[in-house]
Amino acid sequence: MTIIDDTRRGFIKSAGAAGAAMAVSPLSRIFGAQIETDYNVLLVVCDALRADRLGCYGYERALPGGARGSTTPFIDQLATDGIVYENCIAQSSWTQTSMCSMLYSAWPVIKGSEHCFAYVPEGSKTPKQATPNLTRAAIQANPWLRHEIFSRFWDIHKYLAGAEYARADKMNDEFDWEIAPLVREDKPFFAYIHYMEPHEPYTHKHPFRGTLAPKDWTYFHPLALCGRASRYHDDTGKIVTEIPPAVMAPIYGMGEAYDEDVLYLDLQIGRLFEMLRGYGVLDKTFVIFTSDHGQSFGEHGWAGHKQSLYQEEIHIPLIVKGPGLPAAERLKTQVRGVDILPTIAAICGVSVEGLVGAPLLPVHRVAAGGDRLAYSCCDYAKFGEVLRLLTCLVTPKRQKYIRILTQGHILLREELFDLEADPGEKRDLVAENPETVKALSALMDEFEGKAFWKWPTRQQEKMDEATRKQLEALGYLNQ
Repeated sequence: MTIIDDTRRGFIKSAGAAGAAMAVSPLSRIFGAQIETDYNVLLVVCDALRADRLGCYGYERALPGGARGSTTPFIDQLATDGIVYENCIAQSSWTQTSMCSMLYSAWPVIKGSEHCFAYVPEGSKTPKQATPNLTRAAIQANPWLRHEIFSRFWDIHKYLAGAEYARADKMNDEFDWEIAPLVREDKPFFAYIHYMEPHEPYTHKHPFRGTLAPKDWTYFHPLALCGRASRYHDDTGKIVTEIPPAVMAPIYGMGEAYDEDVLYLDLQIGRLFEMLRGYGVLDKTFVIFTSDHGQSFGEHGWAGHKQSLYQEEIHIPLIVKGPGLPAAERLKTQVRGVDILPTIAAICGVSVEGLVGAPLLPVHRVAAGGDRLAYSCCDYAKFGEVLRLLTCLVTPKRQKYIRILTQGHILLREELFDLEADPGEKRDLVAENPETVKALSALMDEFEGKAFWKWPTRQQEKMDEATRKQLEALGYLNQ
């Protein structure tokens, strides 16, 4: 990490103090408080960080040295200082689809055999429209985000190439290099930094490497581990034979190495905030902390991500902190990744047309509105050597309906879970709830057909009135 010396710190602070006189922002109407107009927005995305591996989401384990505790002390403090959204659903279990949905507030699309960006209008400037008065800067090291659709709306777009992915300390160095001049020039910014920890390969050297994983653990790419596990699944991805401990052991070891990366990530995020404090802008920066997707460690027989749409792969952390916002607030209301861009637009006091999400602020309105219908898809799931298309709905009643399709959109299997009673998705309720499954299937047909869906082999069927009434009675059409 680059250390900011005292001379530079003083220069940055004095530059910030020389800015224009403060005026009442549109935020005053949104948050019920007077907010200065020269605020900044910081979006922190941690690749593959699942919600239930953070202390503020209830995670505790034996740490290096033997004591039990949280792997994320700094992030936990961020949660104490801000708003924690306990039930946020990502729109996919892999980066490209999830981040496109997040940055454009658009539902994802499955076209057939692979991912695509057909759901974002050509030439769309939605993120730019949401932040009209801010200088936009992106610092990221994920090669999947080099596509033009992720880079076209930034004033500054920096991609860090590495051996596989750049380490968090290098990301912080680049953040300092790109953002410090904006602060000196008194330019309010919207900064997006995309850390690659705790994404595999878990081979980067840092102080926590080797402190938790078994000494004899050897790294294997998750796809290789899934290849070993796939022989115990049927061709729809369902486990039909118990997976032997010898196959699961390296997957569990991967989970330990993952926690080592989380410890390091937490340390580096703390240093990022030290930089903001050194710049003199921390108190006027709105922070949105989240992830693009989660990571599985054998919970349903898979390793890594883009294998399934179970909660370990799509339940992501979300913390919002900023001037005028409540602290130590926890919201159980279900929200989605597509709600992040509308929140940024609300912070900037603008209204952007065509967004499918809704602002996450103010919290009392979000809570009063109830759980929001969430949709996710994975258009790149690979079970052994066979690609599968996965889609799911998580309803306002927290029932989760999953479809497993062939590349030709032929239905292979359906699943139904009650996330309130069964958060680990251990008990499939399809067989005992045929009417609910039928209703949710109709809801997904309508949702996909109306929102974005490309039908290569089947025609959309309109929902009949009886089915609609049944869904309304069950509370599925609240959002």
